[in-house]
Amino acid sequence: MLCHRCGTVMEQKTGQLVEITQKGQPVIIRNVLVKVCPKCEERVFSKPTAEALSEILTGERAPEGTGALELPV
Repeated sequence: MLCHRCGTVMEQKTGQLVEITQKGQPVIIRNVLVKVCPKCEERVFSKPTAEALSEILTGERAPEGTGALELPV
């Protein structure tokens, strides 16, 4: 697959961290399959992965493992 931004061949990666904010809280999802452009770092998720991420972030689906970390502000 070619990057739609720069045309470079994208690489399949796993184990990437995806940080998304939901309701003002940081969410980290590990071991996500993602295609990454080595040149411009554009990231592309497959449709099933994007749907699963959306379901987890909207609360429609429980993640396989969870944890909480309190950080001082």
